[in-house]
Amino acid sequence: MIKVKGKPINGVIDVLNFLKEQNIKIGLATSSNEKLMHFIVDFLNIKSFFHSLKSAEKLQYGKPHPQVYLNCANDLMVNPASCIVIEDSINGMVAGLAAGMQVFVVPEAISINNPKWALANLVCKNMMVLKTELKTHFSLF
Repeated sequence: MIKVKGKPINGVIDVLNFLKEQNIKIGLATSSNEKLMHFIVDFLNIKSFFHSLKSAEKLQYGKPHPQVYLNCANDLMVNPASCIVIEDSINGMVAGLAAGMQVFVVPEAISINNPKWALANLVCKNMMVLKTELKTHFSLF
């Protein structure tokens, strides 16, 4: 299915380019299995953006447990409290918060009004809004 219909979400490449330009370390922490994770980043030609790729596949617990995020932060040699998680799922949001990280969510349009998103530090309606918010966030430093 990915080979036929796979494409990045609108704005993802813009966000990745912005973070790269800011010299921000970028990690991918996913509940997907390692084979799928590697296939997708290769297929979408985005692997070069990431400094760390972590799957929860071999962990005792996947998201919403925070371990995959903590492993990724450790691999990046970054304090979890200094990390921003960008998520599109409730379980991922909970995992990022449990890891002690800031969580910015970009939910699918159909679920953007779910009251559970109120737990996030920031809710964005799309990736371009997220990019604007990240520019504001990083200009503070």
